[in-house]
Amino acid sequence: MARIKAVLRRYDLSEEEVDAKKSEDTVIAGDIRIYFDRHEVLVCEEKVELTMKEFELLGFLARNRGIAFSRDELLDRVWGIDYPGETRTIDVHIRYIRKKLGNGADEDKYIKTIRGKGYKLN
Repeated sequence: MARIKAVLRRYDLSEEEVDAKKSEDTVIAGDIRIYFDRHEVLVCEEKVELTMKEFELLGFLARNRGIAFSRDELLDRVWGIDYPGETRTIDVHIRYIRKKLGNGADEDKYIKTIRGKGYKLN
């Protein structure tokens, strides 16, 4: 019994550690909330359904908010180095994400296109 209690004590997280874990699992970018632990995206408190790859792409941009990435960099970091497809797959996924986030006429509201560079999350 003492051994079990010792193991439980080692895994008991302090309140600060729990808050730090939560902050790693959640990114807030304006109207967007991304919950990585639940694989959930909310825009203005409305749930948005994304495919796994769309979620990974949006999550990568969110965790690196404000940094512009080229198509090649996004393919390497989100799809993996050995991805055999075209770099235009990034454009297609960004278009789908923008549509699902509800950008409407302002397509750069959340994900901004940086001419000559790539994409970044505002």
